[in-house]
Amino acid sequence: MINWVSLVGAAGFGAIIIKILDIVWFQKILENHETKKWLRNQKLAAYSELSKAILSIGVGEDIIKNLKNPYEFYSISSEAILLLENENLIKEIDQYIINWDKLVNGNLSDEESNILYNNLLRKSKFILKKLHEDLIKK
Repeated sequence: MINWVSLVGAAGFGAIIIKILDIVWFQKILENHETKKWLRNQKLAAYSELSKAILSIGVGEDIIKNLKNPYEFYSISSEAILLLENENLIKEIDQYIINWDKLVNGNLSDEESNILYNNLLRKSKFILKKLHEDLIKK
């Protein structure tokens, strides 16, 4: 005959162990997953805005084409820069903005403008590739 008291006690003890595992282990995994998901969404929004500014070289959407100085460009890129861990990429973005300012606000000859414009196009593709890699890394 089955000892019902022992069986119920074992089931109760098992339920307590499972709940402890849930609290200690599973909740941390779930919290970590939610944090990563939130961070990815933040990066996607910030990187998208920066990508628009970089790809348009200041002549795209209304907000971007009205950029007049590098500080306005930095304000668009600030959130993305804060979310980046790659120091080299942050420096590349900074250099891009400096060169963009030279192109837009500098007194360059046509030849110098063309060279700088082509350099910015190459740099924009590099930056976007690195932003993409950062976004999809696990």
